[in-house]
Amino acid sequence: MFCNNCGNEFGIDEVFCHNCGTPRQSQQPQQPQQQQPQQQPQQPQQPLLQQQRPNNRSARTLLIAAGAIILTLLLTVGFLVTYIINNAQLGSVESSGVGSTLPTDLSQTGSTPDTSKPAVPTPAETESLPTGDVGDSHGDPPARQKEPDPRRLERLTAISDDLFLLLEEAGIDYNNSFSPDGERLVLMLAADNWFDSGSSDIQHQMVDLAERIGNTIYNHEDDGDPFAITVVGHTDNVPINTVRFPSNWHLSISRAVNFLYSIMPQGKLSHNCAASGAGDMSPIVTNDTAEGRQMNRRIEIIITFTG
Repeated sequence: MFCNNCGNEFGIDEVFCHNCGTPRQSQQPQQPQQQQPQQQPQQPQQPLLQQQRPNNRSARTLLIAAGAIILTLLLTVGFLVTYIINNAQLGSVESSGVGSTLPTDLSQTGSTPDTSKPAVPTPAETESLPTGDVGDSHGDPPARQKEPDPRRLERLTAISDDLFLLLEEAGIDYNNSFSPDGERLVLMLAADNWFDSGSSDIQHQMVDLAERIGNTIYNHEDDGDPFAITVVGHTDNVPINTVRFPSNWHLSISRAVNFLYSIMPQGKLSHNCAASGAGDMSPIVTNDTAEGRQMNRRIEIIITFTG
Protein backbone atom coordinates (compact mmCIF):
# COMPACT_ATOMS: atom_id res chain seq x y z
CA MET A 1 0.00 0.00 0.00
CA PHE A 2 1.34 3.48 -0.88
CA CYS A 3 1.01 6.90 0.85
CA ASN A 4 -1.55 9.12 -0.65
CA ASN A 5 0.64 12.19 0.01
CA CYS A 6 4.17 11.25 -1.03
CA GLY A 7 3.67 7.96 -2.69
CA ASN A 8 6.02 6.16 -0.33
CA GLU A 9 5.22 2.49 0.23
CA PHE A 10 3.99 1.62 3.73
CA GLY A 11 5.54 -1.20 5.59
CA ILE A 12 3.47 -4.07 6.75
CA ASP A 13 3.09 -2.78 10.30
CA GLU A 14 3.46 0.99 9.59
CA VAL A 15 0.52 3.14 10.60
CA PHE A 16 2.18 6.47 9.54
CA CYS A 17 4.30 7.14 6.51
CA HIS A 18 7.92 7.10 7.59
CA ASN A 19 8.69 9.69 4.98
CA CYS A 20 6.03 12.35 5.45
CA GLY A 21 4.07 11.13 8.51
CA THR A 22 0.80 10.87 6.68
CA PRO A 23 -1.48 8.39 8.43
CA ARG A 24 -2.14 5.22 6.59
CA GLN A 25 -5.62 4.99 5.18
CA SER A 26 -7.29 1.68 4.67
CA GLN A 27 -8.64 1.13 1.20
CA GLN A 28 -11.91 -0.57 0.93
CA PRO A 29 -12.08 -3.08 -1.77
CA GLN A 30 -13.86 -1.76 -4.78
CA GLN A 31 -17.22 -3.33 -5.10
CA PRO A 32 -17.81 -4.71 -8.52
CA GLN A 33 -20.56 -3.02 -10.39
CA GLN A 34 -23.72 -5.02 -10.68
CA GLN A 35 -24.82 -5.39 -14.24
CA GLN A 36 -28.34 -4.28 -14.78
CA PRO A 37 -30.41 -6.84 -16.57
CA GLN A 38 -30.99 -5.89 -20.17
CA GLN A 39 -34.55 -5.03 -20.85
CA GLN A 40 -36.18 -6.82 -23.74
CA PRO A 41 -37.84 -4.51 -26.23
CA GLN A 42 -41.53 -4.50 -25.60
CA GLN A 43 -43.60 -5.85 -28.43
CA PRO A 44 -46.41 -3.56 -29.53
CA GLN A 45 -49.76 -4.84 -28.32
CA GLN A 46 -52.12 -5.95 -31.06
CA PRO A 47 -55.48 -4.22 -31.25
CA LEU A 48 -58.37 -5.99 -29.55
CA LEU A 49 -60.34 -6.39 -32.79
CA GLN A 50 -57.32 -8.01 -34.47
CA GLN A 51 -56.95 -10.49 -31.58
CA GLN A 52 -60.61 -11.49 -31.78
CA ARG A 53 -60.69 -11.88 -35.57
CA PRO A 54 -60.04 -15.68 -35.63
CA ASN A 55 -62.92 -16.29 -33.20
CA ASN A 56 -65.27 -14.14 -35.28
CA ARG A 57 -64.32 -16.07 -38.43
CA SER A 58 -65.14 -19.37 -36.73
CA ALA A 59 -68.50 -18.02 -35.56
CA ARG A 60 -69.39 -16.90 -39.08
CA THR A 61 -68.48 -20.32 -40.45
CA LEU A 62 -70.75 -22.03 -37.91
CA LEU A 63 -73.62 -19.66 -38.71
CA ILE A 64 -73.28 -20.32 -42.46
CA ALA A 65 -73.24 -24.10 -41.90
CA ALA A 66 -76.29 -23.94 -39.62
CA GLY A 67 -78.17 -21.82 -42.16
CA ALA A 68 -77.38 -24.29 -44.95
CA ILE A 69 -78.67 -27.20 -42.85
CA ILE A 70 -81.90 -25.37 -41.97
CA LEU A 71 -82.49 -24.42 -45.64
CA THR A 72 -81.96 -28.05 -46.72
CA LEU A 73 -84.46 -29.28 -44.12
CA LEU A 74 -87.06 -26.72 -45.22
CA LEU A 75 -86.69 -27.71 -48.88
CA THR A 76 -86.99 -31.41 -47.98
CA VAL A 77 -90.15 -30.83 -45.92
CA GLY A 78 -91.66 -28.74 -48.73
CA PHE A 79 -90.98 -31.47 -51.27
CA LEU A 80 -92.58 -34.13 -49.06
CA VAL A 81 -95.68 -32.01 -48.41
CA THR A 82 -96.10 -31.35 -52.17
CA TYR A 83 -95.68 -35.05 -52.96
CA ILE A 84 -98.29 -36.10 -50.35
CA ILE A 85 -100.82 -33.48 -51.54
CA ASN A 86 -100.40 -34.52 -55.19
CA ASN A 87 -100.92 -38.19 -54.32
CA ALA A 88 -103.99 -37.39 -52.21
CA GLN A 89 -105.58 -35.58 -55.16
CA LEU A 90 -105.41 -38.80 -57.21
CA GLY A 91 -107.67 -40.66 -54.78
CA SER A 92 -111.01 -42.18 -55.63
CA VAL A 93 -112.91 -39.46 -57.44
CA GLU A 94 -116.52 -38.68 -58.00
CA SER A 95 -117.32 -38.04 -61.63
CA SER A 96 -118.56 -34.47 -61.44
CA GLY A 97 -116.31 -32.99 -64.12
CA VAL A 98 -113.07 -34.34 -62.68
CA GLY A 99 -112.07 -36.45 -65.66
CA SER A 100 -111.11 -33.46 -67.76
CA THR A 101 -108.42 -32.41 -65.26
CA LEU A 102 -106.66 -35.73 -64.87
CA PRO A 103 -103.31 -36.17 -66.68
CA THR A 104 -103.52 -38.01 -69.95
CA ASP A 105 -100.01 -37.94 -71.42
CA LEU A 106 -97.75 -40.90 -70.85
CA SER A 107 -94.99 -42.73 -72.60
CA GLN A 108 -94.83 -46.50 -72.86
CA THR A 109 -95.31 -48.65 -69.80
CA GLY A 110 -94.36 -52.22 -68.95
CA SER A 111 -97.70 -53.58 -70.24
CA THR A 112 -97.24 -54.62 -73.86
CA PRO A 113 -100.52 -55.45 -75.53
CA ASP A 114 -100.74 -58.29 -77.99
CA THR A 115 -101.18 -57.31 -81.60
CA SER A 116 -104.00 -59.79 -81.97
CA LYS A 117 -107.65 -58.92 -81.32
CA PRO A 118 -108.21 -58.27 -77.59
CA ALA A 119 -109.88 -61.12 -75.81
CA VAL A 120 -112.99 -60.64 -73.68
CA PRO A 121 -113.81 -63.01 -70.82
CA THR A 122 -116.51 -65.57 -71.50
CA PRO A 123 -119.53 -65.91 -69.17
CA ALA A 124 -117.89 -68.95 -67.53
CA GLU A 125 -114.81 -66.87 -66.71
CA THR A 126 -116.86 -64.10 -65.13
CA GLU A 127 -118.51 -66.32 -62.56
CA SER A 128 -115.86 -65.22 -60.08
CA LEU A 129 -117.14 -61.64 -60.16
CA PRO A 130 -118.91 -60.69 -56.92
CA THR A 131 -122.67 -60.69 -57.26
CA GLY A 132 -125.29 -60.07 -54.61
CA ASP A 133 -124.76 -61.04 -50.98
CA VAL A 134 -121.74 -63.19 -50.24
CA GLY A 135 -122.14 -63.60 -46.50
CA ASP A 136 -120.31 -61.72 -43.76
CA SER A 137 -116.71 -61.76 -42.57
CA HIS A 138 -117.47 -64.41 -39.93
CA GLY A 139 -118.12 -67.14 -42.48
CA ASP A 140 -121.90 -67.17 -42.14
CA PRO A 141 -123.77 -68.49 -45.19
CA PRO A 142 -125.01 -65.84 -47.62
CA ALA A 143 -128.52 -64.57 -47.26
CA ARG A 144 -131.13 -65.95 -49.60
CA GLN A 145 -131.39 -63.98 -52.82
CA LYS A 146 -134.62 -62.15 -53.38
CA GLU A 147 -136.58 -62.84 -56.49
CA PRO A 148 -135.65 -60.55 -59.40
CA ASP A 149 -138.01 -57.76 -60.27
CA PRO A 150 -139.25 -58.69 -63.77
CA ARG A 151 -139.55 -55.05 -64.86
CA ARG A 152 -136.00 -54.16 -63.80
CA LEU A 153 -134.56 -57.32 -65.29
CA GLU A 154 -136.37 -56.54 -68.54
CA ARG A 155 -134.87 -53.02 -68.61
CA LEU A 156 -131.33 -54.31 -68.02
CA THR A 157 -131.83 -56.95 -70.70
CA ALA A 158 -133.01 -54.30 -73.15
CA ILE A 159 -129.95 -52.15 -72.41
CA SER A 160 -127.67 -55.17 -72.87
CA ASP A 161 -129.31 -56.08 -76.20
CA ASP A 162 -129.02 -52.54 -77.55
CA LEU A 163 -125.34 -52.37 -76.56
CA PHE A 164 -124.71 -55.75 -78.19
CA LEU A 165 -126.10 -54.50 -81.52
CA LEU A 166 -124.09 -51.27 -81.29
CA LEU A 167 -120.77 -52.95 -80.45
CA GLU A 168 -121.29 -55.80 -82.91
CA GLU A 169 -121.79 -53.28 -85.69
CA ALA A 170 -118.54 -51.53 -84.62
CA GLY A 171 -116.68 -54.85 -84.44
CA ILE A 172 -115.90 -54.48 -80.72
CA ASP A 173 -116.04 -57.52 -78.45
CA TYR A 174 -117.73 -57.17 -75.09
CA ASN A 175 -119.28 -59.37 -72.44
CA ASN A 176 -121.93 -58.90 -69.79
CA SER A 177 -123.26 -60.48 -66.62
CA PHE A 178 -126.38 -59.95 -64.52
CA SER A 179 -126.58 -60.10 -60.75
CA PRO A 180 -128.88 -62.90 -59.48
CA ASP A 181 -131.30 -60.38 -58.01
CA GLY A 182 -131.72 -58.61 -61.34
CA GLU A 183 -130.58 -55.29 -59.89
CA ARG A 184 -127.24 -54.92 -61.66
CA LEU A 185 -125.72 -55.30 -65.12
CA VAL A 186 -121.95 -55.45 -65.61
CA LEU A 187 -120.57 -54.72 -69.10
CA MET A 188 -116.93 -55.57 -69.70
CA LEU A 189 -114.88 -54.01 -72.50
CA ALA A 190 -111.30 -54.90 -73.42
CA ALA A 191 -109.13 -51.89 -72.52
CA ASP A 192 -106.77 -52.52 -75.43
CA ASN A 193 -109.58 -51.52 -77.82
CA TRP A 194 -109.88 -48.11 -76.17
CA PHE A 195 -106.46 -47.09 -74.80
CA ASP A 196 -102.88 -47.22 -75.96
CA SER A 197 -100.44 -49.01 -73.69
CA GLY A 198 -99.67 -46.93 -70.60
CA SER A 199 -102.10 -44.14 -71.56
CA SER A 200 -105.44 -43.04 -70.14
CA ASP A 201 -106.49 -41.13 -73.26
CA ILE A 202 -109.29 -42.76 -75.22
CA GLN A 203 -108.10 -43.39 -78.77
CA HIS A 204 -109.33 -40.70 -81.12
CA GLN A 205 -111.24 -43.08 -83.38
CA MET A 206 -113.15 -44.50 -80.36
CA VAL A 207 -114.50 -41.23 -78.95
CA ASP A 208 -117.66 -41.27 -81.10
CA LEU A 209 -118.42 -44.89 -80.16
CA ALA A 210 -118.02 -44.05 -76.46
CA GLU A 211 -120.61 -41.27 -76.79
CA ARG A 212 -123.01 -43.68 -78.55
CA ILE A 213 -122.63 -46.17 -75.68
CA GLY A 214 -123.70 -43.49 -73.19
CA ASN A 215 -126.65 -42.42 -75.34
CA THR A 216 -127.78 -46.05 -75.69
CA ILE A 217 -127.77 -46.53 -71.91
CA TYR A 218 -129.60 -43.28 -71.17
CA ASN A 219 -132.26 -43.96 -73.78
CA HIS A 220 -133.71 -46.27 -71.11
CA GLU A 221 -133.47 -43.72 -68.30
CA ASP A 222 -137.16 -42.83 -68.28
CA ASP A 223 -138.46 -46.38 -68.58
CA GLY A 224 -138.83 -46.93 -64.85
CA ASP A 225 -136.80 -46.80 -61.65
CA PRO A 226 -133.64 -44.63 -61.63
CA PHE A 227 -130.24 -46.25 -61.98
CA ALA A 228 -126.62 -45.24 -61.38
CA ILE A 229 -123.56 -45.83 -63.55
CA THR A 230 -120.13 -46.72 -62.20
CA VAL A 231 -117.05 -47.19 -64.38
CA VAL A 232 -114.20 -49.29 -62.95
CA GLY A 233 -110.74 -49.50 -64.51
CA HIS A 234 -108.60 -52.66 -64.28
CA THR A 235 -105.01 -53.42 -65.34
CA ASP A 236 -102.75 -56.45 -65.51
CA ASN A 237 -99.98 -57.00 -62.96
CA VAL A 238 -97.10 -55.65 -65.07
CA PRO A 239 -95.70 -52.77 -62.95
CA ILE A 240 -95.77 -49.18 -64.12
CA ASN A 241 -93.81 -46.35 -62.50
CA THR A 242 -93.87 -43.02 -64.31
CA VAL A 243 -94.32 -39.40 -63.30
CA ARG A 244 -97.97 -39.48 -64.39
CA PHE A 245 -98.78 -42.96 -63.13
CA PRO A 246 -96.65 -44.15 -60.18
CA SER A 247 -98.66 -47.40 -60.05
CA ASN A 248 -101.27 -49.47 -61.90
CA TRP A 249 -103.92 -48.05 -59.56
CA HIS A 250 -103.25 -44.50 -60.80
CA LEU A 251 -103.49 -45.67 -64.41
CA SER A 252 -106.72 -47.60 -63.82
CA ILE A 253 -108.57 -44.76 -62.08
CA SER A 254 -107.50 -42.21 -64.70
CA ARG A 255 -108.82 -44.50 -67.44
CA ALA A 256 -112.10 -45.00 -65.59
CA VAL A 257 -112.68 -41.27 -65.10
CA ASN A 258 -111.87 -40.41 -68.71
CA PHE A 259 -114.07 -43.23 -70.04
CA LEU A 260 -116.99 -42.17 -67.83
CA TYR A 261 -116.58 -38.57 -68.94
CA SER A 262 -116.65 -39.70 -72.59
CA ILE A 263 -119.80 -41.85 -72.41
CA MET A 264 -121.91 -39.45 -70.36
CA PRO A 265 -124.33 -37.41 -72.48
CA GLN A 266 -124.24 -33.64 -72.15
CA GLY A 267 -125.68 -32.57 -68.79
CA LYS A 268 -125.79 -36.10 -67.32
CA LEU A 269 -122.68 -35.82 -65.17
CA SER A 270 -124.25 -35.76 -61.72
CA HIS A 271 -124.46 -37.61 -58.43
CA ASN A 272 -125.71 -40.83 -60.07
CA CYS A 273 -122.38 -41.67 -61.69
CA ALA A 274 -118.94 -42.49 -60.31
CA ALA A 275 -115.52 -43.80 -61.34
CA SER A 276 -112.99 -45.91 -59.48
CA GLY A 277 -109.83 -47.86 -60.14
CA ALA A 278 -108.91 -51.36 -59.02
CA GLY A 279 -105.43 -51.52 -60.56
CA ASP A 280 -104.28 -55.14 -60.76
CA MET A 281 -106.10 -56.22 -57.59
CA SER A 282 -109.18 -57.83 -59.24
CA PRO A 283 -108.03 -60.12 -62.03
CA ILE A 284 -110.65 -62.40 -63.62
CA VAL A 285 -108.04 -64.86 -64.95
CA THR A 286 -104.37 -65.56 -64.23
CA ASN A 287 -101.74 -63.00 -65.17
CA ASP A 288 -99.19 -65.71 -65.91
CA THR A 289 -99.88 -65.65 -69.66
CA ALA A 290 -100.06 -62.87 -72.24
CA GLU A 291 -103.67 -63.81 -73.05
CA GLY A 292 -104.62 -63.69 -69.36
CA ARG A 293 -103.02 -60.27 -68.89
CA GLN A 294 -104.86 -59.00 -71.96
CA MET A 295 -108.20 -60.17 -70.55
CA ASN A 296 -107.50 -58.54 -67.18
CA ARG A 297 -106.89 -55.16 -68.83
CA ARG A 298 -110.53 -54.08 -69.01
CA ILE A 299 -113.13 -51.39 -68.38
CA GLU A 300 -116.33 -52.29 -66.53
CA ILE A 301 -119.57 -50.33 -66.86
CA ILE A 302 -121.83 -51.21 -63.93
CA ILE A 303 -125.51 -50.21 -64.09
CA THR A 304 -127.30 -50.51 -60.75
CA PHE A 305 -130.84 -49.55 -59.77
CA THR A 306 -130.90 -47.04 -56.93
CA GLY A 307 -134.62 -46.93 -56.08
